[in-house]
Amino acid sequence: MARAQPEALRPTGEQIRRWEWLHAGFFREVPEYPGFAWQEVIVNAFAHHDYEDQGREIEVWFFGDRMEVNSPGNLVPPVTLDALRSREPVHASRNPLLVRVLVEVGLMREEGEEIARMFEEMETSYLQGPEFAFDAATFTVTLRNEPIFAGVGTEWQEVVRGLPLSLAQRRVLLAHPDRLTNEDYRRLNGVDRDEAYRKIQEMVALGVVLPAEAPGRGAVYRVQRETAEREGRRNARGSNAGDALRAAHTGGDPVWMLERAAALRAFFSNHATLKNAGYRQLFAAGRGVAFRELRQLVRGG
Repeated sequence: MARAQPEALRPTGEQIRRWEWLHAGFFREVPEYPGFAWQEVIVNAFAHHDYEDQGREIEVWFFGDRMEVNSPGNLVPPVTLDALRSREPVHASRNPLLVRVLVEVGLMREEGEEIARMFEEMETSYLQGPEFAFDAATFTVTLRNEPIFAGVGTEWQEVVRGLPLSLAQRRVLLAHPDRLTNEDYRRLNGVDRDEAYRKIQEMVALGVVLPAEAPGRGAVYRVQRETAEREGRRNARGSNAGDALRAAHTGGDPVWMLERAAALRAFFSNHATLKNAGYRQLFAAGRGVAFRELRQLVRGG
């Protein structure tokens, strides 16, 4: 089994195309599906496959806009579709001995943390989160390759990129450039209603979106493009000026603190602590970059 998985991953990886994202500097050349996300789906299909059902095998299907992995077998309690969709760290093994072997050889984790990371990897690439479905004793995971800002002009992408907002807030403005709802925010960012409301109110306070005309469930917030453009330009000018000043005092070291400041202030207005994973989500940073920057922020007080 430890040899079979790499052999299965190799031909699957050969089907993953590499695309060059040149949308206002948001992306570089990347695979159409994040490596961790699709590999984790394959590994979990092997680990939790119902091997008593010898008439069916794991199937990987590629379509123009998505890939689907179908694995025979029912969900094992306490794992449910709702728990998976809400990113709860639940874990159960249909084949505990097999899972133990895969964990020991380093092919998978046993803690149930992989689902949250799959969401994180997809969303950091501005893709929809993984979708889960169960039908006719078959568990299906779908990954979509259509970026959430497809069809949005590069000018608006540049505006959103310059706003002093978190990655999650920028994501919803890219996906919904005219108007948005609490449900839109929750669906894109995997948060609860209260968290979505707080983050939308931060955008209201900034003037990027208008207060809802009819508050409550189903409230619609209209995007203020003129205000967003003005704030984006102002933030860009402030960052450029701060970059020049800091470069003069640091001998030309890379400048990032001023760019992080507004989003960090907004985050700590609603949270007492920030983990490396949260920092990576805020700024679409890698694990190493997040560690170094957090260490410098701590040292700087």
